[in-house]
Amino acid sequence: MRLTACLTLTALLVAASPALAQKTKTVSFIDSLNQATATEAVESFVDAMEAQDFFSAYYYLSPEAKDGTYQTLASLQFGKLLPGTDPFKMEGSVIGDRTLPAVLQEDLTEGAQIFDDLMQGALVSGHAPFTFEDAEVMSITEGDAEGMAEVAVSKGPSPLKLSLEKTEWGDWRVDEITWEGSAEGKPWDAGESAPVEGATRAEGPRTILDTLTTETPEDVAEAFVNAFAAGDYYQAHLLMSPAAKRALLDPMRPIMMMQFLPGLDEADLPGTGLFRQVQRADALAFDTMRDPAVVMHRLLTAAERQGVMPFSLDGAEIEGVGHVTEPSEPDTGIVAETIATVKTSGDPDRITLHLVQLPNDQWRVDRLSWVGSLDKLRPWGVPI
Repeated sequence: MRLTACLTLTALLVAASPALAQKTKTVSFIDSLNQATATEAVESFVDAMEAQDFFSAYYYLSPEAKDGTYQTLASLQFGKLLPGTDPFKMEGSVIGDRTLPAVLQEDLTEGAQIFDDLMQGALVSGHAPFTFEDAEVMSITEGDAEGMAEVAVSKGPSPLKLSLEKTEWGDWRVDEITWEGSAEGKPWDAGESAPVEGATRAEGPRTILDTLTTETPEDVAEAFVNAFAAGDYYQAHLLMSPAAKRALLDPMRPIMMMQFLPGLDEADLPGTGLFRQVQRADALAFDTMRDPAVVMHRLLTAAERQGVMPFSLDGAEIEGVGHVTEPSEPDTGIVAETIATVKTSGDPDRITLHLVQLPNDQWRVDRLSWVGSLDKLRPWGVPI
């Protein structure tokens, strides 16, 4: 672990034109998933599993399969998913490593992160119930709302049978994986199956998390501003501190939303599942309830469309990054902190990014503030 040396305030040149250069809107990772047909969903899921990108594979699981993963972990019945696993001691897993700082445990906010961590731990500790090594899709059948696929693999039980489900909103997902010797359960139940011998881990970057630039304050500030300007609020969420991610749970309550996104039409938040009445339940709510990055992306996308975002980073530029100092809040697990000043083309015309360094050396955005904002609220706050 390192403490980054003090940085000299670096002023970046800004064009003299009245408006700063506008960033091109991009398609977010979460909006680029291939789920329109059973074939697309199966092939994408298999590709992700074979590459050991379990983070991406998670988003191809049905809502019930996602929930099955969570319920299995919450009840400490890890053996259903990973035969022979000790939930309190699993090598290669953040979940199973009680020696890690609490702040790193708290950073596992996404269901996709937890699923990826679990599967990586299974490979390291030798408890993987199956592999997708050299996977080949043998067949796919697609009905109106259900389907089935068979996948042959070179190591472990084969073929693997994938039960498919079409969601209420039209996406195709993997609902259950079974094989000879497995039991019924979502996303799977290993039953009496033994772990696969000789399963190997993929080398190099595997997931979108591995592509995030968080090595320096400058890196994360630029990445966050670019993601926000491009409308990729999903990636922006991944670049936030654990405390900022947790704080988002407060604005997602109606009484706090006024300080987060004042003027928001809470009846026009498609895909978030927020503030719904039982008789008008959003079908996506169950699917996204443990995916806060997805909820933030859809929430801020709706806020932008409604014109109620309290600031804009479209065309914004980093003016400078301050000196790195010791953390102002003790006993949080944070290693260091600093600020970055952002010049925008709107109102407010200056925004401060408060940045923190985690024990794993990654820098994250802890909160945003500007003249007149509620400085201490995460991720930001607007006076009512």
